[in-house]
Amino acid sequence: MVTNGTWIEDEDICAKIKRTLSFQFCLGVQVTSVKKYYNSYNLIVSNLDKFKSFGNKLFLSIDVPTYMEDIGRARFSSQAQKDVDANPFLMSCLNACLAFKQAKNLKQIGNFLVNARQFCKPAIDWKGNIHLSESRLCPSIGSVEDSPLELFNKGKDFKPCLMCKNSKKFMTSSRPDIIAARHIIFND
Repeated sequence: MVTNGTWIEDEDICAKIKRTLSFQFCLGVQVTSVKKYYNSYNLIVSNLDKFKSFGNKLFLSIDVPTYMEDIGRARFSSQAQKDVDANPFLMSCLNACLAFKQAKNLKQIGNFLVNARQFCKPAIDWKGNIHLSESRLCPSIGSVEDSPLELFNKGKDFKPCLMCKNSKKFMTSSRPDIIAARHIIFND
């Protein structure tokens, strides 16, 4: 799970997250905050000790250098769009999409994404919709109410919407690995 951590002052949610972290299957929770992009940055930094009390399954990613994606609030911010332009990478959904296309089961997808250090994808939005990107602006492949088999099949059938700026880099790249990725995704 990846979060901006604004729940830290809500004791009910803190208790629920501590409970979730106690489950054996839970890999962890990453709290991300970057001063340049997050309005909640001061709240997060002022509660670092409280976050650390959650134990070693809660990971803090504070001011870690990151590349801006053309998703969420960034899509509508001129400053963020400059940072999107500087992002050398491709679509936010790419690794998850490729994992679904090549995997034989959901566990294998999880292993692919962990090895690619893609801990925040797929993402579940506040309505329970599942997105291969980090953003609810990207198409959903299903819902938390779908069966694992339904999600697996929907993920296999998924095609990126190609609406973000970085998708244009993906579709026009002449790099051999990207050409191969396009072939895997679009079966062309």
